[in-house]
Amino acid sequence: MQTTMLKGPRSQGGAVLFVSLMLLVIFTLLGLAAMQVTVLQERMSGNFRTINLAFQNAEGQVRASETVFARAYANGTSLPADNESCVPFDVDAWARPTTLPAAGTVYTRRIDRCFPYSSRRAGQKENESTGNMYQINGLDFDRAANESSLVVVETVFIP
Repeated sequence: MQTTMLKGPRSQGGAVLFVSLMLLVIFTLLGLAAMQVTVLQERMSGNFRTINLAFQNAEGQVRASETVFARAYANGTSLPADNESCVPFDVDAWARPTTLPAAGTVYTRRIDRCFPYSSRRAGQKENESTGNMYQINGLDFDRAANESSLVVVETVFIP
């Protein structure tokens, strides 16, 4: 009967320790990379949310103004425009941070008189009349208290 003797600690080279330490370093680096990707995705989704919220707020202001115009047009009353001149409206200057208007600000301008033959009908339907055309600009932020995103929405409204 042959007996096998276990090798003592002096004859072992420590290969398992080295391999396990290398695996631990690799897994740590993989974990750090995954955390960085997760943090970046969280920031991107947060920025998308704030921009989307600001856009929805500005578009809501513009749609509310369009509703006022549509009701006034249906009732036959005068439509409330901020400006009826043909001077171009500078949206960039209006939304510049130094002269920034308050949140929820809407600027309307009647534009049908700014180009020739605008009151001519394109067809027979009432909604094809270009006799009343309005440029409506809405400006709003994502939050009223601590705004971080600003959006300006511009539409052309024909009642």
